Amino acid sequence: MKVSLNRTFTCGSYLSLFILCFFLFVFSVRANEIDHLAISDLSSSSAVISWVSGQAEVGTVNYGSTAELGQTISAAEAKKVHRLELTGLLPAATYLFEVVSGSVTDDNDGNYYTFQTAQTASGTPYTLYGQVLDNTTPVNGGLVSVWVEREEADSSRLTTLTNSSGFWNLNLGNLKHVTTGIPFGYQNGDLIRVEVKLDHEEWWYGEAVVIGVSPQEVRTYYQPASGPQTITLNQPGISNYSSTSVVVNWSTNLPATSKVDYGQTTLGQTVEDNQLRRWHRVEITDLEPETVYLFQISSNYVTDDNSGDYYSFQTANTGTGTPYTVFGQVLAGDDTTAIPQASVTVSVTSGGNDSSLLTTITGDSGFWNVNLGNLKQPATGAVFSYLTTDQVTVSVELPS
Repeated sequence: MKVSLNRTFTCGSYLSLFILCFFLFVFSVRANEIDHLAISDLSSSSAVISWVSGQAEVGTVNYGSTAELGQTISAAEAKKVHRLELTGLLPAATYLFEVVSGSVTDDNDGNYYTFQTAQTASGTPYTLYGQVLDNTTPVNGGLVSVWVEREEADSSRLTTLTNSSGFWNLNLGNLKHVTTGIPFGYQNGDLIRVEVKLDHEEWWYGEAVVIGVSPQEVRTYYQPASGPQTITLNQPGISNYSSTSVVVNWSTNLPATSKVDYGQTTLGQTVEDNQLRRWHRVEITDLEPETVYLFQISSNYVTDDNSGDYYSFQTANTGTGTPYTVFGQVLAGDDTTAIPQASVTVSVTSGGNDSSLLTTITGDSGFWNVNLGNLKQPATGAVFSYLTTDQVTVSVELPS
């Protein structure tokens, strides 16, 4: 939601914006379905079977080299996320299996599922790791699935569970070719995909490329139940110009991280914020006056580099105008509930000319303030001289 307010100010004027928000909560109940069944971590003597159930149940795998199956492994406790490792298997052998969650059995409609163990070999060790967070809370017991994707063929999958701190790690040297079982020779530049499932409705997703430096971190981001959605970045804007700093602003269609890479000739410096948000505001400091800088923005694993040309801004002249504080409070429709983390943009129109933008974020009590003495002329970077009858425009974008 975007709300604009135009006001003509006088000394001591108080700007207040009231926003009415309605929230719709939808609740759903999933039956005890068996879903996301996967075979991973194939070696010459072991394999991992994983799945997600609608309710917390004790998971069991019945397996064997013939239709009689004959071997069983069960979890020690009831869970929604199931990961059972079958060991003591024969190399390059085919096995049949079914999975059980409580009273529900999935035997592939009577045909049993199958997998083939790998040949006796492993690839070059290469450690991937990451931490799965629900905003700032570690996700414990999430099922992490990793594979490498190429145009000609994907690797087998590797799986593990996150620990109580949300961390996980896997060795790409254990990847196999799906059809032959031989080691999957990953290369620098290969695309790595990561999925993390907690239950039917909650999962995380991430991707990266192999950079050749082990251990390598891969970040994951929360996704809706419908699956990974493409992060869309809107074109960035520049605000809060000074001789030594600027603020880069943009928005995304989904909550995501914020990152700006910048520099004078190459993008050798970075500022980032791992808090997930839709309205992004990154301040770059310690810049040189009246200097042109190049930059690109990133949210999660999506980067906008202006189609390879980079975006640019020029810092202002040294100097500030006469201090003048404009402030306000963002409230919900009940005129009582404060809205924190709202993005506030302020500009002034004087004699038909618009100033540069000033941006800030509301605090826990919904209050914000900016200093009009920091306004600049967009074309020259010189101080923007406001008058007591000039129009102040305030725009507020609500947090997701």
